[in-house]
Amino acid sequence: MLTNSSILITGGTGSFGNTFVPMTLAKYNPKRLVIYSRDKMKQWDMAHKFAEDARVRFFIGDVRDVADLKIYFIDASEKLILRKLANRCGVSVQDSSCTYFREMG
Repeated sequence: MLTNSSILITGGTGSFGNTFVPMTLAKYNPKRLVIYSRDKMKQWDMAHKFAEDARVRFFIGDVRDVADLKIYFIDASEKLILRKLANRCGVSVQDSSCTYFREMG
């Protein structure tokens, strides 16, 4: 499913993306892997790790900005989208995360 695929990861500069991206590049050899996140500093750090790999691309954006997403998805060729969801609640921060796959037709 991941081999030779185009993958978009929203929020991909966090702990999930920093684990998933190198593992996927090494094990599955995707055609393209796009990291879409709002944190410029984390993107800068991550871009340096993968500077030699032309398969990895970065886009600044916020999934809450529907207009920005529509513009991006009109031109997107990704067939697989990974979305990292983090729910934080209560006085202390709790991360009850879930990740899902969605195949685009």
